[in-house]
Amino acid sequence: MKTAEWDQMAVEDQDRIVGRRRVSGAPLTGNVESDPVDLQALAADGNLVIPADAHVRLVHNIPMLRRSYNYDYGFLVPNAGDSSDPTPEHTHAPGTPDHTHGGHDKLDAGLLFAAYMNNPGEQFIKAQKALAVDRMNSLIQHTGSAFFAIPPGAAQGEPLGATLLG
Repeated sequence: MKTAEWDQMAVEDQDRIVGRRRVSGAPLTGNVESDPVDLQALAADGNLVIPADAHVRLVHNIPMLRRSYNYDYGFLVPNAGDSSDPTPEHTHAPGTPDHTHGGHDKLDAGLLFAAYMNNPGEQFIKAQKALAVDRMNSLIQHTGSAFFAIPPGAAQGEPLGATLLG
């Protein structure tokens, strides 16, 4: 996740990209995180409350356990903000307090995403195809990917993974 770019966006824009409120995790059509997502809801102007290209809409009916973990290892540029800082002047979203640090393009920060499923073709691959038009795409940069098979427990007398290998 390009967190510096994300943080410079207005919260309302972040909410519309995701389809949920940043402050609570509630869908734009609800009040709390556990409220159902109403993909049919229309705003007073006739537009969808949850935009057509919102992340939550695109993957809504693709079941998988998803978890994301933020990380921030600090700046890669030593003494960010000094004369070697490539971005000493920069802008932020309206209302962001004034500050003097820089180095936004050198942050070692982001989001690690993990998804757990039992049918990658019908879950993960399907989600990736649906997300081809996701507004969040301009804010993410993939730096690695992997699939891991976790076998079920072994029955007595069977080798571990026997049900996976047939």
